[in-house]
Amino acid sequence: MQKHRIVHVAFSLVALGLSFFVWRTIRNDFSLLSTGDMLSIGVSVTVALSVLVLSVLLFSRWEASLVFCAFLVPFIAIVGWTWQYLLMALLSFLLFVYAAAWMRHALNGSLKASFYPFVRYGAPTMLTALAVLFACAAYFYPFAVDAFTVSPALFDWTVPFLESFAGSQFPGYQKGMTVDEFISAGVAQSLEGVDQSRLPREEREAIDEEIARQKAGLEKQFGIALTGGENLQGFLALVANAYVNRYLVSFKEFVPIVVAAFVFFAVKSVGFAINRLAVLLAWLMAKILIASGVVRKDYVGVQKEILTLAEKPAAPDIPLRP
Repeated sequence: MQKHRIVHVAFSLVALGLSFFVWRTIRNDFSLLSTGDMLSIGVSVTVALSVLVLSVLLFSRWEASLVFCAFLVPFIAIVGWTWQYLLMALLSFLLFVYAAAWMRHALNGSLKASFYPFVRYGAPTMLTALAVLFACAAYFYPFAVDAFTVSPALFDWTVPFLESFAGSQFPGYQKGMTVDEFISAGVAQSLEGVDQSRLPREEREAIDEEIARQKAGLEKQFGIALTGGENLQGFLALVANAYVNRYLVSFKEFVPIVVAAFVFFAVKSVGFAINRLAVLLAWLMAKILIASGVVRKDYVGVQKEILTLAEKPAAPDIPLRP
């Protein structure tokens, strides 16, 4: 009993710690989340989901619900105590209870303590319970729409691929080039073989005017202001901010709904991978716990009720008269 209580407390503390990290990151930097932040949140959610899956297998329904409540505590404490958050937390809890019931039903219908049925039964609904929390946090986040900016850090992972593509499409482009350097390289390519330092002053001034004209064309095309020192990452951030500010401000009353829906379906869209990774991780954790002696595998007999055809009772024996 003591070991059972220790394991249950450990599971609850893990869920509490992962939840604290997730909601603190979202609360502090929701509008400035980088790709690295999103990846760390995704890993934390996967680990938390695996802990919840394993808790349904090891503990009673009440104890497993307490583990999920441990995940809900930081959500309420960090995101907010208003009735909207409390209502969404209750909805998420009910979804978890429903998911746990499905998982136990799948487990009771199996002769072995298999984790595979959880991929279809329970784990997707459990992920939906977490997606509700993320959508709620997104909907009620105090966006400053007029001052909303897209961080250049959001393009950390995409820039290397875009630079490779730009290098293949524009021979003059090199990694890390600024806007001025890129335009100058394009102009220099058109004057290949010509020593620009020996050109007449009028022609050099014409080249500078061409560079300024192309930069002004970019500014007009994307509605941005360029200094010329922006690299590709900074240029993408400027373009993204220009489009966001152009359309976001006009429809700012719909922003919470759009963001909440986007976050919910974004979480659900990666659910195919998260579900399987979480169940696989839960299976590995169970193996480790069994090998360490914390958990043991027992075999129990199951009394099962079945229906059979009732046979006609045999006629009683009639004694023979002497």
